[in-house]
Amino acid sequence: MKPCPSFNYCNGDTTFIFGKLCPNGYYGDRLKQGYSSIADCIECTESNYCTAGRITAPCVAGYICNKQADSPKPSSLELKSTGKAYPCPAGNWCSQGAKDPEPCPIGYYTQESGGRQEADCTICMIGFYCSEDSKIPKSCPTGHYCPIGSYEPTACPVGSYNPKFESGSITDCLPCKGGFTCP
Repeated sequence: MKPCPSFNYCNGDTTFIFGKLCPNGYYGDRLKQGYSSIADCIECTESNYCTAGRITAPCVAGYICNKQADSPKPSSLELKSTGKAYPCPAGNWCSQGAKDPEPCPIGYYTQESGGRQEADCTICMIGFYCSEDSKIPKSCPTGHYCPIGSYEPTACPVGSYNPKFESGSITDCLPCKGGFTCP
């Protein structure tokens, strides 16, 4: 008798001479033989996916693989049914094998899921601001201005005001009119 080979388990079913491969989403230790049941197979580790009883590779850029992932890039049907892997959420980017999403830098945003690198984040446009991990630029409020790449609105200087939304320059701040106060 020989021990069950690596990456497999042998539960006494004589139909499979060399045992059965650990199922997708699980792996067998390549240095260990003699698994006797599917329960001996090990959950695939975060940031990787497992097929044919082995850790196949890191999750592809633009995706996060949780434990038991069996695909580097799940189909939309798999996304809904398993939650084992999913596209990098909007407002973030995920490099190959990422365990967690990286937020777009302040002053940048991305509306799409599946960002693969920081360059997939877009600089916040003039008249808007983008805080960390922004999915949608926010309109610059009255009394403020937001140059390109703003992460928060900039208040108009004391003694001036700005009645317009989505202003992008300090020149949009107007001197306070006589008889009024401007913070």
